[in-house]
Amino acid sequence: MYDRLHDRYHCPAGHYLYPYKKVDGRSTKRYRLVGGHCQHCALRQTCLPDNYQKRARFIYRGLYQDKIDRIKKRQKTKHFKKKLSERQWKIEGLFAEAKQYHGLGWAKYRELAKMQIQCYLTALIQNMKRLLSVKT
Repeated sequence: MYDRLHDRYHCPAGHYLYPYKKVDGRSTKRYRLVGGHCQHCALRQTCLPDNYQKRARFIYRGLYQDKIDRIKKRQKTKHFKKKLSERQWKIEGLFAEAKQYHGLGWAKYRELAKMQIQCYLTALIQNMKRLLSVKT
């Protein structure tokens, strides 16, 4: 369990894992147990995987893990699930229509700028179709 206030983890046996170093200069921190408590711990068999039985417990945590946890928590709300279902039939439906009926499945020209023009024209056609169907 992570303790954000003190930047440390709490192991199941009641000891703390402290930040050790960043891993390979990436945005990941390694937390490890200091003091050799794992050597004589009763929970060692359940806490550590078989290939790490001779080591101390350690955990990797990304620097952006707080944001990831917040997003995962938000994904469980009713509002998020409602918006996700709307996206499936609104936005992705528009992309499917563009691909199926307006030739957006294949690039007609090479280069990014020309492909962008093709996408803009396809979106223009889709919007015009919707405007015409509303007025009639």
